[in-house]
Amino acid sequence: MSRLQEYWGVGPKTAALLRESVGASEAVEAIESADVRTLTEAGLSGGRATRIVPGSACARRCRTARSPGSASPR
Repeated sequence: MSRLQEYWGVGPKTAALLRESVGASEAVEAIESADVRTLTEAGLSGGRATRIVPGSACARRCRTARSPGSASPR
């Protein structure tokens, strides 16, 4: 799994697109700084880019707090 895939909403295809378009380090920087423009210029739709950005703040926490198939907290 690549560093990009640690972010919520970034799977193998999205990570590959970002790496090929802007490079892994610039993509990580764009996610961390909420730079939706860079993400959309890399080829992501505006909706996908805005969904990825808010998830970056809790990417590691969210993935470790909930395992696949577990119920969402209410």
